[in-house]
Amino acid sequence: MQLTPATEKDLQAIRRWYEESELNRLLSVDPPVGGEKIVYVMRDGPDILGWCELFNIDWKNRTAEGGIAIPDPRGRGFALVAGLRFLEQAFEIFDLIRIRVLEHNTHALKCAEAFGFLLEGRETRDDGNVIVQMSMDKQRFYERHGHRLGKKVMRDGGKRNVQGPARPA
Repeated sequence: MQLTPATEKDLQAIRRWYEESELNRLLSVDPPVGGEKIVYVMRDGPDILGWCELFNIDWKNRTAEGGIAIPDPRGRGFALVAGLRFLEQAFEIFDLIRIRVLEHNTHALKCAEAFGFLLEGRETRDDGNVIVQMSMDKQRFYERHGHRLGKKVMRDGGKRNVQGPARPA
């Protein structure tokens, strides 16, 4: 599985996926078109499996919202692999990533918890759907996943810093 920047052809495929009612029932964000967004697609050879995106980007405060969508049948582990790679790239740029997940999308909530996202709060929409907002900062990400990425977390004078790549002991 590869994670590559989305092309215009990829964005067209993503727009078609958004037309599927089941996918719309699970997502709480707009399609990755227009506005400032960073979109990557997950590929298995030439086939697109899904996408990851950053949006609501705040360059000044180095924060963004993120999302992962895999429209086809789940359970193959792609979300965890792609999510880890995507978050590693995102934390090269940003210090804080937020996600908003519909409460009934239990698969997405389990993935978010596995990555280490922390609950910030819940919001009930006018349509009755509940949105769960979660976040993770760069430090927490590397503390939880740095060993998988060849990076380690160093403590320096009481301040934590991400160092990498890690050297074998």
